Amino acid sequence: MVLCSPSIVFSFFFVATAVAIALWLFNEKTWLGQAAAAVDDHEMAGGVGLNVPLISGCMFGLGAFLAGFGGVMGGPIFGVYPGLDSNSSHWDSLW
Repeated sequence: MVLCSPSIVFSFFFVATAVAIALWLFNEKTWLGQAAAAVDDHEMAGGVGLNVPLISGCMFGLGAFLAGFGGVMGGPIFGVYPGLDSNSSHWDSLW
């Protein structure tokens, strides 16, 4: 773990809390969030008039955005650098 100042770590904590609250509000208060919960049963959701492919695409896009955002936020803490995936020292310990 790369050493970071406590202010950066606390700011990441507050950003993560804000994202969690925003996702909860999105799921509880918006039509798309409530419709996403109904997509567990595609036939029923389509039967009540929901556009299931559009909702599934939006949820996939939201998940991809959150994964990228998590990577950007975690990069300074975990020490990400170009070439990390091909660094031979990581693979030497596996063999």
